[in-house]
Amino acid sequence: MEVVSCRGAQISVTQLDPLGAERPNAPDIVLVHGLASNMAFWYGGVAMMLRAFGRVTVLDLRGHGLSSMPATGYTAEAMAEDLSDVLDFLGLDRVFLIGHSYGGLVSFCFATNWPDRVRALVLADSRLPVVQPRMALGSWSQGGALKGMLKELGVVLDENDGEFGVALLTAIARLKLESPERAAVLEQKVINSGRVMGKRSAKRWIELLDNTTAAKDFQFGTDRPVEALNVLKAPTFALYGRKSMTLKSGVALARACPRARFHVIPGAGHFFPASRPKEFAMRTAAFLTQEGGIRPAA
Repeated sequence: MEVVSCRGAQISVTQLDPLGAERPNAPDIVLVHGLASNMAFWYGGVAMMLRAFGRVTVLDLRGHGLSSMPATGYTAEAMAEDLSDVLDFLGLDRVFLIGHSYGGLVSFCFATNWPDRVRALVLADSRLPVVQPRMALGSWSQGGALKGMLKELGVVLDENDGEFGVALLTAIARLKLESPERAAVLEQKVINSGRVMGKRSAKRWIELLDNTTAAKDFQFGTDRPVEALNVLKAPTFALYGRKSMTLKSGVALARACPRARFHVIPGAGHFFPASRPKEFAMRTAAFLTQEGGIRPAA
């Protein structure tokens, strides 16, 4: 594990060597997690599978995991600069970049800022603020059912809150600390994931929102238009869950960027890279093989 200094933050980074015979010229694959998570989101599943294709780098975004928690710097634009500093430190000139949720937005900002450094881009269920400035439970087609399940667990959230994703993660975090059993039910039945966060991540998430500009920064994310992705000549793959609230962003991305490949996964929710890691890794590997020109180790 490395620790990289990035504009007032210390970013925790881990690299996994490629599988198979010694491969000095193996491509680099970088995975960026979403909010209230850390590198462990990828580590036990997707990261291990993609090692067959190259060296895999995972990192903790600032304020998450083992990275430090400075008072500011949590917009997707700022975190993209962190990512650039990390790649510079590691000596990675061009990478295959994969991001989930807010990590996908960070990857989107990085790719449009430094298009020559991206060999291929994979965005997994990422909300794009310009086309989806609000994400309220009340405006979602499946919101009524989710509201009912939350109420059964004693979780009452404002269905008109435009930052419902952050509100839900915060509810999970508080339950994780106060009632782990109810939190487990919420994760399994409502989120369709074995575990969204552990107790340490839950405590860090609450601390992050209470003591930094993160909540405001997350709401902004970036004002960059989706069309900005057209500067990226490298292939782009956008995967979205059919049952996800962010699907609207994926549809808008597909319309604005006709060269991007867009795929909707039936029955999948927002956290499908963690709940269905084998499927996500296989779809991503197929894309990287067909469009990115990389091959697995023998």
